[in-house]
Amino acid sequence: MHMSNTNRWILLIVYTLIVLVTLPWVRAIWNFIGDKTGAVIIILLYAGSVIGYYLYTRKILFIICLSILIALIFIWVPLPVERIHFIEYGIMGWLAYRAGGKKAFIYVIAVGIIDEIIQGILPNRIYDMRDIWMNIIGGGLGMILAGCGLVR
Repeated sequence: MHMSNTNRWILLIVYTLIVLVTLPWVRAIWNFIGDKTGAVIIILLYAGSVIGYYLYTRKILFIICLSILIALIFIWVPLPVERIHFIEYGIMGWLAYRAGGKKAFIYVIAVGIIDEIIQGILPNRIYDMRDIWMNIIGGGLGMILAGCGLVR
């Protein structure tokens, strides 16, 4: 199925709005499901990504690199709730690349910063510069995957 560039931008904007509009409730949802259940969900999302990419690409070297990257994320980012940035912004980066190519990285950076500014304003969230970097890195990784043609 071919999607027009306009529709790709619409999809990206809708996804972005979902990310930003849900900010007040994400922490409450995480607290409700708990750290252990949340950690299991995060692990399943990452494992599902690796398995899905393998089934889609059949590129074993890519899967090894992706697995190493995920292991590094789990080492460098100790809190399970923080690891979601890479998935959330990886999807955004992929959508952004499909809509606007490399230039759309500016969009991903801007949304990552706006995301944290909104969190700084919300009473139940905090502004964290590390989160901005995780948003940018996650978005960049999504764009790299899209740009290399590894994920269509």
